[in-house]
Amino acid sequence: MAAPRFKPQTNFTGGEITPLLRGRIDIAAYQNSLARALNAQVLQHGGIRRRAGTEHVSQVTPSMRTRALPFIYNREQAYVILITQGLYFVYVAGGEVAGGSVSPIAQGSVPYYEAQLFELDYAQSEDTMIITHAQVAPQVLRRFPDGTWQMTTAVFTPPPTRTNDDGQEQYVWSDNNWPRTVTFHDQRAIYGGSAAFPQEFVASALGIYFDFTRDPDSDVESFSYKIQSRQQSAIEYLVSDESLLVLTRSAEFALRGSNDAAISPTNIRSKRQSGHGCARVRPIEVDDDIIMVQREGQAVISLKFDGSALRYVAEDVSLLAEHLFKSRAVDISYARRPVPTGYVVLENGHMACCTLDRSQNVIGWWRWESSYGIIESVAVVPERDTDRVFLVVRRGPRRFLERVRHDYFPSPYVGGVESMLQTDNSVIYEFDPPVTAVAVPEWMSGYYVTAVADGEAIDPVYNPTNGIYALPKPAKRISVGLNYLMEAVPMPPEFPTQAGTGQGRPVRTIRAVLKVHESIGGTVNDVPIIDPDSGITGVNSAEHEVTLDGWDQDKSQMVIRQREPLPLHVLSVTTYGDNSP
Repeated sequence: MAAPRFKPQTNFTGGEITPLLRGRIDIAAYQNSLARALNAQVLQHGGIRRRAGTEHVSQVTPSMRTRALPFIYNREQAYVILITQGLYFVYVAGGEVAGGSVSPIAQGSVPYYEAQLFELDYAQSEDTMIITHAQVAPQVLRRFPDGTWQMTTAVFTPPPTRTNDDGQEQYVWSDNNWPRTVTFHDQRAIYGGSAAFPQEFVASALGIYFDFTRDPDSDVESFSYKIQSRQQSAIEYLVSDESLLVLTRSAEFALRGSNDAAISPTNIRSKRQSGHGCARVRPIEVDDDIIMVQREGQAVISLKFDGSALRYVAEDVSLLAEHLFKSRAVDISYARRPVPTGYVVLENGHMACCTLDRSQNVIGWWRWESSYGIIESVAVVPERDTDRVFLVVRRGPRRFLERVRHDYFPSPYVGGVESMLQTDNSVIYEFDPPVTAVAVPEWMSGYYVTAVADGEAIDPVYNPTNGIYALPKPAKRISVGLNYLMEAVPMPPEFPTQAGTGQGRPVRTIRAVLKVHESIGGTVNDVPIIDPDSGITGVNSAEHEVTLDGWDQDKSQMVIRQREPLPLHVLSVTTYGDNSP
């Protein structure tokens, strides 16, 4: 009998790829990708791990669709702004959440309806944020030195004007004819995309963001500019980069002054860069890339400046995972640390996440699905040496502000691991002396609630009686939350034959060897990764062999799962099998 063939997969940096590539064993993407990556975060080092859980920050009241915005003064002073119909709330981004909810430090009124929230654009300069919407006069959110906050309608002196076809000056904005986008560029505030003048923007005076004094003979005063394009297409967003990027519904333009000078009334030129078109989803900056959602909302486009060609090069970074975008994108954000990841909120309430590290040639997509929840918005704010991801999640009739845990990696604690928050909307409690029961928040009623007590996963309980979660033994550090499934499916292994390819032949998977790092539990095709009789307990970093058997498609396909709220980090998989029955 011939020795079994083997196929190692040493990294998963390609992430989940479209089923349209299942037959492309000839390309590198097939060799380092996954057929499915559900709550399985791709790491730039090559491995995959069960994604971090979220911790409960606050319940959103009233429970209406809510948008989260980052307000960043510096890495030590950062906030999350929640905007819902008629109201805004300010939350401090840092600090620990223990045993309950966090209250906002400020709140006030806003002139926005629920349907307008995800059409808002904003630009921030130090303690001032300008917010725009096409049907509402620009609003100004300010943080004052005494810690108070205020939202007011912007006052422009004088109001912006443009030169019409007759050479006369006319006001740019009026009721229901306001700019839809704003940015700061070359020391000016620039507004664009109003209903009456969809292809025009107006720039403030140099260094004075609310001054729109015009003087055609001065390069420091306000001016307006119209994008000349093949078809009329409204400006969706203005983005400040190496050039002023003007993103319209049909094409992308770069504006700059001659000889790299700042744009001004007498020195400005426009060049078309690409024709993807931009959706009404606010673009983000990712290092040297500008990331936008393509106009249909079903692709993610990178715009990167090419210094040799002196233009922006467009790349569809979602092409290999296009199946994840059957539901349109509605919100997007990016965290550089601890893992460089883009978060794209979809209409169906899930997130398409992308581990993006250009320096390591990593573009790996994976799915984020929340327990019993519909994700509505995402915002990322810095916190000292890391970035914190905040989510607005609807669960039943309620909405919550949740924060993704950044202290993911386990550390020793009471004979096992720290009480990891690898559950969603979790609350953590500390007790001394230890307790044998804990009261769970009332908003967890109606769900299966999971607990981790002193590093040990406790069996989930549906709708704990009287809100009390009983523990099998006393514990000091207890987290309770909603569990989620991690599932990773490697691409079917290709075992070559003497005739060349093994495609089209039945495959018998004999065993798999998984190298794991700081992990507990997990299964392959429901067979435990760590042999229950091995005596291994706690966090483990080693190679483990799992015996498998089967000729049919279902059994030959490996499915790696982690059902418990505990860490699983897979570095590599080596599959042993044959295709010669």
